[in-house]
Amino acid sequence: MNNRTMLLLAAGAAVTGGVIPGLASPWLAAAHGRRQGAEGFEVRDVEWKRTEWPPQGSLGTHVSYDGNARLVGTGAAGRYIVFIDVIRSKRVDPAAPADTATFWVASSQAGSKLAGQDWTFACTEQERYLIRQGIPMFCAKTLQEPEARFQVVGWIRLAAPPEPQDTMAKHGP
Repeated sequence: MNNRTMLLLAAGAAVTGGVIPGLASPWLAAAHGRRQGAEGFEVRDVEWKRTEWPPQGSLGTHVSYDGNARLVGTGAAGRYIVFIDVIRSKRVDPAAPADTATFWVASSQAGSKLAGQDWTFACTEQERYLIRQGIPMFCAKTLQEPEARFQVVGWIRLAAPPEPQDTMAKHGP
């Protein structure tokens, strides 16, 4: 597979956004369990950090929960598209439902970086007053410590590793 084909695949996946990973996730998850061979991917060095910014203007306290990790190939040689789920089982805003977002990342033996996030705005005093008056507001009435994780769903091999060049053929005996 040449670079142009890989570029077209990546561009097509980028244009369709989450549609391809969303449609492919069930198939990849089923195929992932039946894989033969030693190739695979692992999520390592996961770090989640909670950050709060003070209210500004009409916005309440902004709370962000940002995750970073490293995707590492285990026995995977070549270039791959790897599908990852970010599973947010407990959100910063307790009223927000748990969810899963699927995305893809291009990866090779060197690995790739992963990022995920959850965020919300805490209600200001004015918004709390309006809520008590029966006016719906889109802010978090309470905040909680979130829980989230990354999970490999599956992968597609794009290209095999380059064949080692025969140095003897080039330089002679």
